[in-house]
Amino acid sequence: MKTTLNTIVFLLVILAAINSNAQHIIRYEMDNHNAENCKVLFVDTLSNKVTDSFYLHERNPYWNLPYDTIETGNYSTKSYKFNNVFSLTKNEIPGLISYSDGLASKYPRWADAYHGAFLSTNGQYLVTKNNLILYSYDEHGFVDHATGVVTYKADGSIHHSFYDDSLNIEEINITDDGNYYLVRGWMQSFKAPHGMLNLREIIDVRNNDKVLIESRSNDSLRGGYSLVYGNYIIFMQGVVNEQDKYGPIVRGYMRCFDMTNSIIFSTYIDPISADFTMFKRITSEGVHLKSLKGKNEPDRVLRFDRDFTKQPLHSKLQEMKNAGNNN
Repeated sequence: MKTTLNTIVFLLVILAAINSNAQHIIRYEMDNHNAENCKVLFVDTLSNKVTDSFYLHERNPYWNLPYDTIETGNYSTKSYKFNNVFSLTKNEIPGLISYSDGLASKYPRWADAYHGAFLSTNGQYLVTKNNLILYSYDEHGFVDHATGVVTYKADGSIHHSFYDDSLNIEEINITDDGNYYLVRGWMQSFKAPHGMLNLREIIDVRNNDKVLIESRSNDSLRGGYSLVYGNYIIFMQGVVNEQDKYGPIVRGYMRCFDMTNSIIFSTYIDPISADFTMFKRITSEGVHLKSLKGKNEPDRVLRFDRDFTKQPLHSKLQEMKNAGNNN
């Protein structure tokens, strides 16, 4: 009897936790014109009441630095000028990347601070990223940068946070289970065109491990995008595979990372399918693409069991990671 009672209590605790998570959701009010109007709200969906909220700039470590500001008329960023500042350290600016004695960053000129937020598909996680780009007098236009990331759960608690030690993050999304980030950004590289290397990464939040590092500066690739939907991560890329008298012929290449089942699905989308290149959603059946011909046109579904090749995810991620580290 006691064992049965303990089991019932245990199940009730689990159900209470599940209902608590389902009861709360995050909402994000974005303002592209004024960064100080961007607001995060934690909502109890049963009562439809806001249990907590904050403005992004209030938690941006770069928004109230002790330096003079520059009036630019652009309220999506905050600009600082550095008068008689001849050195900077990580103690003064959290997460500063490139500073060391003798580098151009020793003589800063001005800096731009900004921030953004990205919701998980299920509204249970919100990732905030805070950036500072520091411009220097160096003749090569050397740029320092700092990026801080904080992820919140729907109950308002912090799920994960870090300062990136190499990449200036422009966009970051998280899977619905909170286990993986998809990161897009850039870093200094004197080997890359214009001195900047564009990268996208998949990061294992639980182990703080970059399980994929991939350059987006490949001359054989055109355009493309990446996104998170549920626990799937999609990379779409145009691949230049031949030329004709009018120029390069581009085919669409899609990779869908199933992070739950550790599978990577890959497929080409032929040029005839160009009307279906707008992503719509992912189900257990496959990837749904919306027709660009009109709202009454049916979706096209790329089925996982028929239209993709597949392979184990982690072996492929390790292969890509090794290739990225060799670049």
